[in-house]
Amino acid sequence: MKHGTLKDARASSLVFAAAWIAYAFTYIGRVNYSAALAGMVASQLFTKAEAGVIGTVFFFCYGSGQLVNGFLGDKLSPFPMVFIGLSVSACMNALMSLMPTPLWLSIVWGVNGLAQSMIWSPIVRILSTVLVPEQRDRACLHIASTVPMGTCLAYAVSMGMLRFFTWRAVFGAAGLCMLPAILLWACVWRMYVKADKRPAAPPVSEVINPESPAAPKQGGLASLLLRSGIVLLILPTMLHGMLKDGVTTWVPTLITESYGVSPSFSLGLSLALPIVNLCGAFAATWAWHRWCRDNEILTSAGCMVLILPPLAALCFLMRLPIYLSVLLLAICTSILLGYNHMIITLVPVRFGPYGRASTVTGLLNSTIYIGCALSSYGFGALADRFGWSVTVISWLVIALLTLALCLAALPAWSRFCGAGKLKMGKDAKEEI
Repeated sequence: MKHGTLKDARASSLVFAAAWIAYAFTYIGRVNYSAALAGMVASQLFTKAEAGVIGTVFFFCYGSGQLVNGFLGDKLSPFPMVFIGLSVSACMNALMSLMPTPLWLSIVWGVNGLAQSMIWSPIVRILSTVLVPEQRDRACLHIASTVPMGTCLAYAVSMGMLRFFTWRAVFGAAGLCMLPAILLWACVWRMYVKADKRPAAPPVSEVINPESPAAPKQGGLASLLLRSGIVLLILPTMLHGMLKDGVTTWVPTLITESYGVSPSFSLGLSLALPIVNLCGAFAATWAWHRWCRDNEILTSAGCMVLILPPLAALCFLMRLPIYLSVLLLAICTSILLGYNHMIITLVPVRFGPYGRASTVTGLLNSTIYIGCALSSYGFGALADRFGWSVTVISWLVIALLTLALCLAALPAWSRFCGAGKLKMGKDAKEEI
């Protein structure tokens, strides 16, 4: 479905602001499960392995939904997709506070995963085709801040709920917090549709240009993925998803059990993570442009090199002071956010001129969450049986494998980018 491209910078900024808020607030309805997990386990509702099953269901539904919605995001209007995803996610969070058994919690949280899979890929399409060209590069950088900010908000809301209420209040509060984002998105959607359908010449604040003609055909989707080397990124991206979920989902529980602190106190310490994480994507983007010749896969490999020392130090978890452990975990999650920004934002946006930004985003994001689904149960069971030190060692091994596979994918991606098949920055703006 063709969509107009915004001309006026103010209108473009409004759409981006709504997209930023929408995606940041999805994290309130997603990361809250991780934030409430320590309290849920402490209430003896289920074991860590059983809690991991609920997380696995979410990630499986989210990952499989990404494949479908990534494709649909390039064919349908992205605005109603985001609205439906936000609305259903808010309802499922409210229902989570009422579910009586782990089985019902798994079902409702799985539906939440399907709903949330409708949000990111359409937003990437908006970044690559709807915003004014001169704002796209900056928007791709700033959209990464939604992850740490949304995580920080989720932890803050959850900490307050756990301090005064039970874990069930965490999910009810998340559903309420998502309502302003839904209303804002509805307003922006209505504004955009009216402007896009206006037959007369629109004022400067409205949409004027239809989407430019598609880039010269480069064969089918399979040919494009093979030539660009994207297919070689599937396995390292899945491993990154395992590592990303292992470090972020289990941090509050790891701190609670390793140092004997309360769940609300561990959440308070965990707030340091997203605050520090805010630097991760910005630092990775700076390195991408300054040292890595605008090569996303080279930057991703560099991220995996940098994460090895802090993960190695965390192998001695029980011997480290609690605040040092939190600092090391913050460094790890910041590096992982930098890697994540390269793979699910900058790489897919390169495919915007070919009408494949949402499709590639869905493919890579689904791969990440397949890894998350594997790790959610796996690391919970591993921690139950062998303890957290062994679990952290497994994270170190996964980081090494991801590094090796990124280096294997690097030549194909470098050749493809060097041949000028994909363009970003000023070159991309001329095509879009």
